[in-house]
Amino acid sequence: MPTTDVPMVDGTLEPKRSTAALVIVVVIVLGAVGTGLWWFTRDNPVKKHTNVKLEPRRGISDPLEGQLRRGFVGVLIARRSVDISALYGGKVAEVMVKLGERVQQGQVLAKLDNASVRHALAQARASLLQAQANTRQAQLAYNAARAGFSRRQKAAAALSAEALALARSKKQLAAAQRLAAGAGVAAQSAQVGSLKEKMESAIIKADFSGRVAAVYAQAGALLRPGQPVMRIIDPDDIWVRLAVPNEYMGRVKLGDKLVIKLGDLSRELRGEIKNVAPELEPSSGTLFVEGKIATPGKDQRLPLGSVVRVFLPTLHKQLLGDDSPGGDTPGAKGGSSKAKRQGKSSTSEPINDSPSGKDGVDDGKGDGSGSGSGSASKPVGKGSDKAKDKADKPGKAKKATAGETRSKAKSKAKTKSP
Repeated sequence: MPTTDVPMVDGTLEPKRSTAALVIVVVIVLGAVGTGLWWFTRDNPVKKHTNVKLEPRRGISDPLEGQLRRGFVGVLIARRSVDISALYGGKVAEVMVKLGERVQQGQVLAKLDNASVRHALAQARASLLQAQANTRQAQLAYNAARAGFSRRQKAAAALSAEALALARSKKQLAAAQRLAAGAGVAAQSAQVGSLKEKMESAIIKADFSGRVAAVYAQAGALLRPGQPVMRIIDPDDIWVRLAVPNEYMGRVKLGDKLVIKLGDLSRELRGEIKNVAPELEPSSGTLFVEGKIATPGKDQRLPLGSVVRVFLPTLHKQLLGDDSPGGDTPGAKGGSSKAKRQGKSSTSEPINDSPSGKDGVDDGKGDGSGSGSGSASKPVGKGSDKAKDKADKPGKAKKATAGETRSKAKSKAKTKSP
Protein backbone atom coordinates (compact mmCIF):
# COMPACT_ATOMS: atom_id res chain seq x y z
CA MET A 1 0.00 0.00 0.00
CA PRO A 2 1.62 3.20 -1.12
CA THR A 3 2.35 5.81 1.46
CA THR A 4 2.15 9.56 0.93
CA ASP A 5 5.00 11.65 2.17
CA VAL A 6 3.64 14.47 4.28
CA PRO A 7 6.06 17.35 4.63
CA MET A 8 6.92 18.20 8.15
CA VAL A 9 6.04 21.69 9.11
CA ASP A 10 8.54 23.35 11.34
CA GLY A 11 6.61 25.05 14.11
CA THR A 12 9.29 27.67 14.54
CA LEU A 13 8.58 29.23 11.12
CA GLU A 14 5.05 30.34 12.02
CA PRO A 15 6.07 33.10 14.51
CA LYS A 16 8.70 34.41 12.09
CA ARG A 17 6.10 34.82 9.32
CA SER A 18 3.77 36.70 11.70
CA THR A 19 6.59 39.04 12.72
CA ALA A 20 7.44 39.77 9.08
CA ALA A 21 3.82 40.58 8.29
CA LEU A 22 3.65 42.90 11.30
CA VAL A 23 6.80 44.69 10.19
CA ILE A 24 5.36 45.16 6.71
CA VAL A 25 2.17 46.65 8.16
CA VAL A 26 4.20 49.01 10.36
CA VAL A 27 6.26 50.12 7.36
CA ILE A 28 3.10 50.83 5.36
CA VAL A 29 1.59 52.82 8.22
CA LEU A 30 4.78 54.81 8.73
CA GLY A 31 4.96 55.52 5.02
CA ALA A 32 1.37 56.76 5.00
CA VAL A 33 1.99 58.95 8.04
CA GLY A 34 5.18 60.35 6.51
CA THR A 35 3.40 61.07 3.23
CA GLY A 36 0.60 62.84 5.11
CA LEU A 37 3.04 64.91 7.11
CA TRP A 38 4.91 65.88 3.97
CA TRP A 39 1.63 66.80 2.25
CA PHE A 40 0.43 69.07 5.04
CA THR A 41 3.80 70.60 5.91
CA ARG A 42 5.22 70.98 2.42
CA ASP A 43 6.47 74.39 1.26
CA ASN A 44 3.08 75.85 0.29
CA PRO A 45 3.17 79.68 0.37
CA VAL A 46 -0.57 79.92 0.86
CA LYS A 47 -0.60 77.69 3.94
CA LYS A 48 2.61 79.20 5.28
CA HIS A 49 1.42 82.79 5.11
CA THR A 50 -2.17 82.21 6.12
CA ASN A 51 -0.99 80.53 9.32
CA VAL A 52 1.04 83.60 10.32
CA LYS A 53 -0.39 85.37 13.34
CA LEU A 54 -0.15 89.14 13.32
CA GLU A 55 0.46 91.03 16.50
CA PRO A 56 -2.66 92.66 17.94
CA ARG A 57 -3.11 96.32 17.12
CA ARG A 58 -3.43 97.11 20.80
CA GLY A 59 -6.81 98.72 20.60
CA ILE A 60 -6.19 101.22 17.78
CA SER A 61 -8.96 101.51 15.21
CA ASP A 62 -8.34 101.33 11.47
CA PRO A 63 -9.06 105.05 10.77
CA LEU A 64 -6.69 106.10 13.53
CA GLU A 65 -4.05 103.69 12.26
CA GLY A 66 -4.34 105.17 8.79
CA GLN A 67 -3.99 108.67 10.13
CA LEU A 68 -1.01 107.63 12.25
CA ARG A 69 0.70 106.17 9.19
CA ARG A 70 -0.08 109.18 6.99
CA GLY A 71 1.11 111.59 9.66
CA PHE A 72 -0.58 114.55 11.30
CA VAL A 73 -0.99 117.86 9.50
CA GLY A 74 1.27 120.56 10.92
CA VAL A 75 2.32 124.13 10.14
CA LEU A 76 5.79 125.65 10.36
CA ILE A 77 5.82 128.73 12.59
CA ALA A 78 8.39 131.16 13.96
CA ARG A 79 8.51 131.01 17.72
CA ARG A 80 9.38 134.72 17.94
CA SER A 81 7.13 136.82 15.73
CA VAL A 82 6.29 140.43 16.59
CA ASP A 83 4.32 143.23 14.93
CA ILE A 84 6.30 146.45 15.41
CA SER A 85 3.81 149.26 16.09
CA ALA A 86 3.82 153.02 16.45
CA LEU A 87 3.12 153.74 20.11
CA TYR A 88 1.63 157.22 19.68
CA GLY A 89 0.80 157.22 15.99
CA GLY A 90 1.67 159.86 13.44
CA LYS A 91 2.73 160.27 9.85
CA VAL A 92 5.35 157.89 8.43
CA ALA A 93 8.35 159.92 7.30
CA GLU A 94 10.61 157.11 6.07
CA VAL A 95 10.80 153.29 5.93
CA MET A 96 14.41 152.19 6.33
CA VAL A 97 14.21 148.43 5.50
CA LYS A 98 12.69 146.18 2.84
CA LEU A 99 10.67 142.98 2.91
CA GLY A 100 12.83 139.92 3.64
CA GLU A 101 15.78 141.98 4.85
CA ARG A 102 17.71 140.79 7.88
CA VAL A 103 17.82 143.28 10.75
CA GLN A 104 19.71 143.48 14.02
CA GLN A 105 18.38 144.29 17.46
CA GLY A 106 18.09 148.07 17.90
CA GLN A 107 18.33 148.81 14.17
CA VAL A 108 16.12 151.69 12.92
CA LEU A 109 13.25 150.34 10.82
CA ALA A 110 11.16 153.46 10.17
CA LYS A 111 10.76 157.09 11.26
CA LEU A 112 7.64 159.12 11.94
CA ASP A 113 7.23 162.85 11.36
CA ASN A 114 7.83 164.40 14.80
CA ALA A 115 7.85 168.13 14.01
CA SER A 116 4.89 168.86 16.27
CA VAL A 117 6.42 166.83 19.05
CA ARG A 118 9.68 168.71 18.76
CA HIS A 119 7.81 172.02 19.07
CA ALA A 120 5.89 170.84 22.11
CA LEU A 121 9.06 169.55 23.70
CA ALA A 122 10.78 172.91 23.23
CA GLN A 123 7.87 174.68 24.93
CA ALA A 124 7.88 172.21 27.78
CA ARG A 125 11.57 172.70 28.34
CA ALA A 126 11.14 176.49 28.46
CA SER A 127 8.35 176.13 30.97
CA LEU A 128 10.54 173.86 33.04
CA LEU A 129 13.28 176.47 33.13
CA GLN A 130 10.78 179.11 34.25
CA ALA A 131 9.47 176.84 36.96
CA GLN A 132 12.95 176.16 38.18
CA ALA A 133 13.63 179.95 38.36
CA ASN A 134 10.42 180.49 40.31
CA THR A 135 11.51 177.79 42.70
CA ARG A 136 14.79 179.51 43.35
CA GLN A 137 13.01 182.84 43.98
CA ALA A 138 10.59 181.18 46.35
CA GLN A 139 13.46 179.59 48.20
CA LEU A 140 15.17 182.99 48.62
CA ALA A 141 11.97 184.58 49.86
CA TYR A 142 11.46 181.79 52.33
CA ASN A 143 14.99 182.12 53.63
CA ALA A 144 14.52 185.88 54.13
CA ALA A 145 11.20 185.43 55.89
CA ARG A 146 12.61 182.80 58.20
CA ALA A 147 15.59 185.02 59.12
CA GLY A 148 13.31 187.99 59.82
CA PHE A 149 11.06 185.93 62.01
CA SER A 150 14.04 184.67 63.99
CA ARG A 151 15.24 188.24 64.66
CA ARG A 152 11.82 189.41 65.75
CA GLN A 153 11.41 186.38 67.97
CA LYS A 154 14.64 187.23 69.81
CA ALA A 155 13.46 190.81 70.31
CA ALA A 156 9.99 189.72 71.32
CA ALA A 157 10.15 191.75 74.54
CA ALA A 158 10.62 195.00 72.63
CA LEU A 159 8.06 194.18 69.89
CA SER A 160 4.36 193.96 70.08
CA ALA A 161 2.52 190.72 69.58
CA GLU A 162 1.12 192.07 66.31
CA ALA A 163 4.55 192.56 64.75
CA LEU A 164 5.61 189.06 65.76
CA ALA A 165 2.50 187.54 64.18
CA LEU A 166 3.14 189.41 60.93
CA ALA A 167 6.68 188.03 60.72
CA ARG A 168 5.36 184.53 61.31
CA SER A 169 2.83 184.91 58.50
CA LYS A 170 5.48 186.05 56.01
CA LYS A 171 7.55 183.00 56.83
CA GLN A 172 4.63 180.64 56.26
CA LEU A 173 3.72 182.35 52.97
CA ALA A 174 7.28 182.01 51.70
CA ALA A 175 7.26 178.31 52.59
CA ALA A 176 4.02 177.77 50.66
CA GLN A 177 5.37 179.60 47.61
CA ARG A 178 8.48 177.46 47.74
CA LEU A 179 6.38 174.27 47.73
CA ALA A 180 4.26 175.52 44.84
CA ALA A 181 7.34 176.34 42.81
CA GLY A 182 8.73 172.87 43.47
CA ALA A 183 5.47 171.27 42.30
CA GLY A 184 5.59 173.34 39.12
CA VAL A 185 9.09 172.09 38.41
CA ALA A 186 7.98 168.49 38.88
CA ALA A 187 5.04 168.94 36.50
CA GLN A 188 7.17 170.52 33.81
CA SER A 189 9.79 167.81 34.21
CA ALA A 190 7.13 165.14 33.66
CA GLN A 191 5.87 166.95 30.56
CA VAL A 192 9.37 167.12 29.15
CA GLY A 193 9.91 163.41 29.87
CA SER A 194 6.66 162.49 28.12
CA LEU A 195 7.52 164.50 25.04
CA LYS A 196 11.01 163.03 24.93
CA GLU A 197 9.52 159.52 25.02
CA LYS A 198 7.17 160.48 22.22
CA MET A 199 10.12 161.77 20.24
CA GLU A 200 11.96 158.50 20.75
CA SER A 201 8.91 156.44 19.77
CA ALA A 202 8.83 158.26 16.45
CA ILE A 203 12.00 156.31 15.62
CA ILE A 204 10.84 152.66 15.27
CA LYS A 205 13.55 150.09 16.08
CA ALA A 206 13.80 146.29 15.97
CA ASP A 207 13.16 144.56 19.30
CA PHE A 208 15.33 141.56 18.34
CA SER A 209 17.46 140.30 15.49
CA GLY A 210 15.49 138.64 12.73
CA ARG A 211 13.99 139.09 9.30
CA VAL A 212 11.32 141.47 7.99
CA ALA A 213 8.31 139.27 7.24
CA ALA A 214 5.83 142.02 6.30
CA VAL A 215 5.72 145.78 5.75
CA TYR A 216 2.29 147.27 6.48
CA ALA A 217 2.93 151.01 5.87
CA GLN A 218 4.97 153.16 3.52
CA ALA A 219 6.20 156.75 3.66
CA GLY A 220 3.33 159.24 3.92
CA ALA A 221 0.91 156.88 5.63
CA LEU A 222 -0.89 158.15 8.72
CA LEU A 223 -0.82 155.67 11.59
CA ARG A 224 -3.13 155.39 14.53
CA PRO A 225 -1.65 154.77 17.99
CA GLY A 226 -0.72 151.08 18.21
CA GLN A 227 -1.08 150.43 14.47
CA PRO A 228 1.62 147.98 13.22
CA VAL A 229 4.24 149.21 10.79
CA MET A 230 5.97 145.90 9.99
CA ARG A 231 6.39 142.33 11.18
CA ILE A 232 9.69 140.83 12.37
CA ILE A 233 10.32 137.09 12.83
CA ASP A 234 13.25 135.04 14.08
CA PRO A 235 14.01 132.53 11.28
CA ASP A 236 16.58 130.73 13.41
CA ASP A 237 13.93 129.44 15.83
CA ILE A 238 11.40 127.47 13.75
CA TRP A 239 8.70 125.38 15.39
CA VAL A 240 5.93 123.13 14.15
CA ARG A 241 2.37 123.29 15.44
CA LEU A 242 -0.06 120.40 14.95
CA ALA A 243 -3.42 119.16 16.18
CA VAL A 244 -3.61 115.59 17.52
CA PRO A 245 -6.94 113.70 17.86
CA ASN A 246 -8.24 113.36 21.41
CA GLU A 247 -7.79 109.56 21.23
CA TYR A 248 -4.04 110.13 21.66
CA MET A 249 -4.41 112.42 24.69
CA GLY A 250 -2.13 111.14 27.43
CA ARG A 251 0.15 109.33 24.99
CA VAL A 252 1.75 112.47 23.53
CA LYS A 253 4.32 113.72 26.03
CA LEU A 254 7.00 116.37 26.36
CA GLY A 255 10.32 115.27 24.92
CA ASP A 256 8.84 112.86 22.36
CA LYS A 257 10.67 112.93 19.04
CA LEU A 258 9.10 114.25 15.85
CA VAL A 259 9.73 113.46 12.19
CA ILE A 260 8.64 116.32 9.91
CA LYS A 261 8.28 115.83 6.16
CA LEU A 262 7.98 118.74 3.74
CA GLY A 263 6.34 119.03 0.35
CA ASP A 264 6.46 115.72 -1.51
CA LEU A 265 7.72 113.94 1.65
CA SER A 266 11.20 113.66 0.12
CA ARG A 267 12.72 116.03 2.68
CA GLU A 268 12.84 115.11 6.35
CA LEU A 269 13.45 117.19 9.47
CA ARG A 270 13.76 116.20 13.10
CA GLY A 271 12.24 117.83 16.14
CA GLU A 272 11.10 117.40 19.72
CA ILE A 273 7.82 118.14 21.49
CA LYS A 274 8.17 121.17 23.76
CA ASN A 275 4.58 122.21 24.53
CA VAL A 276 1.38 120.19 24.92
CA ALA A 277 -1.92 121.95 25.57
CA PRO A 278 -3.48 120.97 28.93
CA GLU A 279 -6.97 120.74 27.41
CA LEU A 280 -8.68 119.96 24.12
CA GLU A 281 -9.61 122.68 21.68
CA PRO A 282 -13.42 123.01 22.09
CA SER A 283 -14.46 123.47 18.46
CA SER A 284 -12.39 120.64 16.92
CA GLY A 285 -11.86 118.38 19.94
CA THR A 286 -8.16 118.11 19.17
CA LEU A 287 -5.04 118.57 21.25
CA PHE A 288 -2.61 121.30 20.20
CA VAL A 289 1.06 120.30 20.27
CA GLU A 290 4.14 122.42 19.54
CA GLY A 291 7.60 121.11 18.75
CA LYS A 292 10.97 122.71 18.12
CA ILE A 293 12.70 121.79 14.86
CA ALA A 294 16.34 120.86 15.23
CA THR A 295 17.32 122.18 11.78
CA PRO A 296 18.52 125.83 11.92
CA GLY A 297 16.09 128.36 10.52
CA LYS A 298 18.76 129.89 8.26
CA ASP A 299 17.76 127.35 5.65
CA GLN A 300 15.93 129.34 2.97
CA ARG A 301 13.96 126.27 1.90
CA LEU A 302 11.86 126.30 5.07
CA PRO A 303 9.11 128.81 4.29
CA LEU A 304 7.12 129.62 7.39
CA GLY A 305 3.45 128.78 7.15
CA SER A 306 4.14 125.68 5.05
CA VAL A 307 1.89 122.69 5.67
CA VAL A 308 3.90 119.59 6.61
CA ARG A 309 3.33 115.99 7.68
CA VAL A 310 4.37 115.18 11.23
CA PHE A 311 5.06 111.62 12.40
CA LEU A 312 5.45 110.53 16.03
CA PRO A 313 7.86 107.55 16.31
CA THR A 314 6.88 106.92 19.93
CA LEU A 315 3.21 106.41 19.02
CA HIS A 316 4.18 104.22 16.06
CA LYS A 317 6.25 102.00 18.31
CA GLN A 318 3.57 101.81 21.02
CA LEU A 319 0.56 101.23 18.78
CA LEU A 320 1.92 99.75 15.54
CA GLY A 321 5.25 98.24 16.54
CA ASP A 322 6.98 100.49 14.00
CA ASP A 323 9.66 102.75 15.49
CA SER A 324 10.71 104.36 12.20
CA PRO A 325 7.62 106.06 10.72
CA GLY A 326 7.62 108.33 7.75
CA GLY A 327 9.59 106.24 5.25
CA ASP A 328 9.67 106.82 1.50
CA THR A 329 5.89 106.91 1.54
CA PRO A 330 3.45 106.24 4.33
CA GLY A 331 2.03 103.25 2.48
CA ALA A 332 5.39 101.65 1.91
CA LYS A 333 6.35 102.12 5.51
CA GLY A 334 3.12 100.54 6.57
CA GLY A 335 3.91 97.48 4.45
CA SER A 336 7.31 97.06 6.02
CA SER A 337 5.76 97.43 9.45
CA LYS A 338 3.37 94.63 8.70
CA ALA A 339 6.22 92.44 7.52
CA LYS A 340 8.03 93.16 10.78
CA ARG A 341 5.04 92.04 12.80
CA GLN A 342 4.73 88.87 10.71
CA GLY A 343 8.44 88.18 11.09
CA LYS A 344 8.20 88.48 14.87
CA SER A 345 5.17 86.25 15.34
CA SER A 346 5.76 83.59 12.67
CA THR A 347 7.65 80.41 13.42
CA SER A 348 8.03 79.54 9.74
CA GLU A 349 10.60 80.70 7.21
CA PRO A 350 11.20 84.38 6.35
CA ILE A 351 8.52 85.96 4.16
CA ASN A 352 9.65 87.25 0.77
CA ASP A 353 8.45 90.78 -0.02
CA SER A 354 6.95 91.21 -3.46
CA PRO A 355 8.04 94.08 -5.74
CA SER A 356 4.78 95.89 -5.06
CA GLY A 357 5.71 96.35 -1.41
CA LYS A 358 3.19 93.77 -0.08
CA ASP A 359 3.96 90.97 2.29
CA GLY A 360 4.61 88.30 -0.28
CA VAL A 361 1.17 86.66 0.25
CA ASP A 362 -0.45 85.60 -2.99
CA ASP A 363 -4.00 85.99 -1.55
CA GLY A 364 -4.75 82.35 -2.01
CA LYS A 365 -4.08 82.38 -5.75
CA GLY A 366 -1.04 80.10 -5.57
CA ASP A 367 -0.97 76.88 -7.50
CA GLY A 368 -0.35 74.80 -4.35
CA SER A 369 2.69 73.17 -5.87
CA GLY A 370 4.94 74.01 -2.93
CA SER A 371 7.34 75.90 -5.16
CA GLY A 372 7.48 78.86 -2.76
CA SER A 373 5.92 81.39 -5.20
CA GLY A 374 2.34 82.35 -5.96
CA SER A 375 0.64 83.66 -9.08
CA ALA A 376 0.32 87.15 -7.63
CA SER A 377 3.92 87.64 -6.52
CA LYS A 378 6.96 86.18 -8.23
CA PRO A 379 10.56 86.39 -7.06
CA VAL A 380 12.60 88.90 -9.01
CA GLY A 381 16.39 89.02 -9.27
CA LYS A 382 19.14 87.03 -7.63
CA GLY A 383 18.02 87.92 -4.12
CA SER A 384 14.57 86.50 -4.77
CA ASP A 385 16.03 83.28 -6.26
CA LYS A 386 18.13 82.80 -3.15
CA ALA A 387 15.11 83.42 -0.97
CA LYS A 388 13.17 80.86 -3.03
CA ASP A 389 15.93 78.28 -2.61
CA LYS A 390 15.91 78.86 1.13
CA ALA A 391 12.15 78.53 1.19
CA ASP A 392 12.34 75.24 -0.76
CA LYS A 393 14.86 73.65 1.62
CA PRO A 394 12.36 72.79 4.40
CA GLY A 395 10.17 70.87 1.94
CA LYS A 396 13.14 68.96 0.54
CA ALA A 397 14.32 68.16 4.02
CA LYS A 398 10.90 66.82 4.97
CA LYS A 399 10.83 64.65 1.82
CA ALA A 400 14.25 63.26 2.69
CA THR A 401 13.11 62.55 6.24
CA ALA A 402 10.09 60.58 5.04
CA GLY A 403 12.29 58.57 2.64
CA GLU A 404 14.82 57.80 5.36
CA THR A 405 12.00 56.61 7.63
CA ARG A 406 10.77 54.15 5.00
CA SER A 407 14.32 52.93 4.28
CA LYS A 408 15.02 52.31 7.96
CA ALA A 409 11.75 50.45 8.37
CA LYS A 410 12.51 48.20 5.38
CA SER A 411 16.02 47.44 6.58
CA LYS A 412 14.70 46.63 10.05
CA ALA A 413 12.14 44.29 8.54
CA LYS A 414 14.83 42.51 6.51
CA THR A 415 16.98 41.94 9.57
CA LYS A 416 14.10 40.40 11.48
CA SER A 417 12.85 38.22 8.60
CA PRO A 418 14.65 34.81 7.96
